[in-house]
Amino acid sequence: MCIFLLLLSSKITQCIILALCTSIERQVVPLLSIGCLYRFKEKFEEFFHDAEKDIALLETEFDMMQKKYEHVAELFTFDVNKYSQEEFFRDINKFIVSYKTAKEQIVKEEDKRRRDQEARERAEREKAERAERDTRQRALHDVTNDQSNTEVMDQLVQLINTGQAFDVMGAGRRRRPGKTTG
Repeated sequence: MCIFLLLLSSKITQCIILALCTSIERQVVPLLSIGCLYRFKEKFEEFFHDAEKDIALLETEFDMMQKKYEHVAELFTFDVNKYSQEEFFRDINKFIVSYKTAKEQIVKEEDKRRRDQEARERAEREKAERAERDTRQRALHDVTNDQSNTEVMDQLVQLINTGQAFDVMGAGRRRRPGKTTG
């Protein structure tokens, strides 16, 4: 795992890894020829073969990663030699964070705008309902104006026919059903 993290760093190149492997081989081979280190040879050979396989796998992954990074460099049109991987990924991370922040702000603004619009519409509806109730109340109680008696009677008959004359408690309240005689 540690080797993999080192591989991801752009500072360690494939040449350095190969040089380290050959250096380990040169140092271990003389040690393996000594008879008193037979147990070490047993254990270390197993580790060494496993490590060789891991290194080969990591080298392959590193090569694939480099090719993909070069492809990304072509897509974003920057020079791989001038713009390091650390800088690129730092800038991408900043962009993602900024994008998420902007998206959250837009959602909050849209919610606020929607709530304000609903509040305005509700206030307008209540104002219109109040005005309508006031005109009905005035029409019902406005018997003292300069109209003739026939006009007043016509209005009262119209209010009685529509049921508005009996709507003293308001249109929203429920009326109790009257007692029925059986």
